[in-house]
Amino acid sequence: MSSFFEDDLSTLIQLIYDAALDADYWPFFLDQISQSFDSAKGTFFIFDGEKSDYPFIYDYNVDPDYSRAFEQYYSTLNPYTLGALGNMPQGKVVYASEFFSEEECKKTEFYNDFLKPQNVSTAHTCINLENYPNRIATLIVAPPAHIFDAKREFYANKLQLLAPHIVRAIELNRLTQGLQLAQQSLETLILNFNWPLFIVDQNGRIQTSNSQAEQLIQKSSLLYLDNFRCLQAKGIQQNAALTKAIATSGQINGKTGEPLPLIDSRSGCSYMAWVLPLTQPNSDKSNQTFSFINELNKQCSLVIIVPLDGTSDHSIDLITQALNVTQAEARLINALMDGTTLTEYALKSKISKNTAKNHLANIYYKTGTTRQAELVAFAYKLLGPLERIKI
Repeated sequence: MSSFFEDDLSTLIQLIYDAALDADYWPFFLDQISQSFDSAKGTFFIFDGEKSDYPFIYDYNVDPDYSRAFEQYYSTLNPYTLGALGNMPQGKVVYASEFFSEEECKKTEFYNDFLKPQNVSTAHTCINLENYPNRIATLIVAPPAHIFDAKREFYANKLQLLAPHIVRAIELNRLTQGLQLAQQSLETLILNFNWPLFIVDQNGRIQTSNSQAEQLIQKSSLLYLDNFRCLQAKGIQQNAALTKAIATSGQINGKTGEPLPLIDSRSGCSYMAWVLPLTQPNSDKSNQTFSFINELNKQCSLVIIVPLDGTSDHSIDLITQALNVTQAEARLINALMDGTTLTEYALKSKISKNTAKNHLANIYYKTGTTRQAELVAFAYKLLGPLERIKI
């Protein structure tokens, strides 16, 4: 498992970030998924229930003849129904066998004439990426059956590390797609968006914001407004990064830069800041989507502040989510990353050293590491893109 993290994880996360802001990058991410999961094949699709249509569907590493056969015939025999997919918990990797048994599936024409010839297991992995009425977004990852069936949990754990990032990317896709729809007013979008959201000019001066953004300014030690009503992040390094991202939004090779990790200095809560350009330099004003932005007659950016989780101990939850470990195991990992020995941690946590050793053994198994030094290096490498918080 360790080679996956060392070789592929940073590339996959970068591609997720790219796809979050530009849906044209999803095929590149899916092609990398295929390589990282031992030549897996699968599908990523979004289904619009109101229109009974697929606004996005992409088969990766699938023979085009099978894609056509599915569209023309096998889709009507597919036992993995949209209703079952939509009922899966959001962001959690599940096996297809959880909503249609392997025994029953192997009796069907769909399996014997469609899945089996492609070497797809009846228990291939799936992720439900959206939980909205009349809208289903699903990623299917199916490594070759003869490999997958021998180590299902291994593949599921690998995919689960990426799941929360993909869910956030889909949410940001919805926002960026919404910004491209002329019939949807920007003001309505701001009011209905669930995360703190600001519109700022190139100098960071606030043009408008939603109620969540205002509450974040008032109740946290993360952001503030200076005397010129320019958005500032607390902390010299954080503020320099945010200011630069706003000033250069849309100008870095025509792309938006990577998201910025931010830490609330008082609570220790962790956030990710996304800076998306609303207008491009030298763009034709008549082509702009929103009259609100036209009236500003300046380049503006959308700043979205995404909380990484909803609890008070964000560093532990971040480790739990990223490494797929329990809270107790995450606390031990956090301590080891701070240089605490296993004996010191056991004493401080008021647990026996044997209990601590059992936690460590479980962590080794889940992360594919065998030594404390390897575990710590692995954890820093994995959490690096999110800048792990010390507590």
